[in-house]
Amino acid sequence: MVNENPISKRLTLKLNKGTDPESGKVIVGSLSVSRIKTEALAEDLYQMAEELAGLLQYPLYTVQVVDTVELLSI
Repeated sequence: MVNENPISKRLTLKLNKGTDPESGKVIVGSLSVSRIKTEALAEDLYQMAEELAGLLQYPLYTVQVVDTVELLSI
């Protein structure tokens, strides 16, 4: 049996910086926020990302959350 011990959480805002004129693909920039409480809920994180994006030059493209956990054998 294995238990998960949450260590850290990071929120990454992917920003739409425009379109590449040659390929037509979206140019994506990113901004990461670390030291997020490991018990933070997805809904709260998304709301925070939208509020932060409102302060930035580029619109929000997508939001990613990275959880780091330690696996402990019981």
